[in-house]
Amino acid sequence: MRKTKSMRIAAALLIGAVAIGGLTACDLEFGISSSTVRSEEIRSVVFETEGMPIIDADSANGSVSVRGVEGQTDVRITATLRSGGKNLEEAQDRVSRIKLQMSQSADRITLVYRTSDQDPDVRRHSGVSFDVTLPTSAEADVNTSNGSIELDNMSGVFRAETSNGRIAAEDLSGSLDADTSNGGITVYRATGVFQLDTSNGEIRLEDVEGTLEAETSNGQIVFHGRPVGDRLKLRTSNGRIDVAIPSDSSVTVDARTSNASISSNLPLLGDTEGHEWFATLNAPAETLMILRTSNGSIRIKDLP
Repeated sequence: MRKTKSMRIAAALLIGAVAIGGLTACDLEFGISSSTVRSEEIRSVVFETEGMPIIDADSANGSVSVRGVEGQTDVRITATLRSGGKNLEEAQDRVSRIKLQMSQSADRITLVYRTSDQDPDVRRHSGVSFDVTLPTSAEADVNTSNGSIELDNMSGVFRAETSNGRIAAEDLSGSLDADTSNGGITVYRATGVFQLDTSNGEIRLEDVEGTLEAETSNGQIVFHGRPVGDRLKLRTSNGRIDVAIPSDSSVTVDARTSNASISSNLPLLGDTEGHEWFATLNAPAETLMILRTSNGSIRIKDLP
């Protein structure tokens, strides 16, 4: 039988005046525009599931973190609600009127904060962040805006989408579809299938093994790991591509740039001159590695 425990803690936080002439990054993240005083409330809930938990999180003006914990059997959620006002009383009133959903249906946990659900004066000044801990085998579909997404220490199927925020994944296995704008994407110590897309941000992958497609603009791409599967594709503009793979990898390199150079210290066989390379490492190749950039160099090197 599933059990649900809930706890609600209210805490008002007086931050001080926002500097005249502009907003801070924190103001943007929490959706607080011209407020001088901020109030914060924490709501917590614990869900127990019979099978693998599935997280559906949809928020705005706040971050979302989903983290697997070894030995944990339940799903623990902390929602941090923030709002602002001209004075503490107004800020607290707006926080108290934030409409938020944290619910369960079988093994699916739904977390929802929508700006469209809020009263107009609440919407302009408020935001919600979610922090989730759960068993290490899970699924998660996470959406937010003006906030970051973090996924850590899990195996399963994951989707992450935000704007004006970064996406960070660490110690994952399975599949990850990540999409952001005006923010970078980082993936560390991961295996599986990855589809990564951003603009105006760097993509960095270290100790990664899997099938990968990554695309950005106005940012570099760094891949350190072992390519597996049929294809690994890295594409950017106005940024360089830095690839480090083990020397025993079996790949065909299809690399192309403009206004920059291509270089490698690996024993590639084939066409390795000019701005377009097509060459193989350890034929017959198992993986096609496609590298594309403009206004940036491409470097392919040995990963110790």
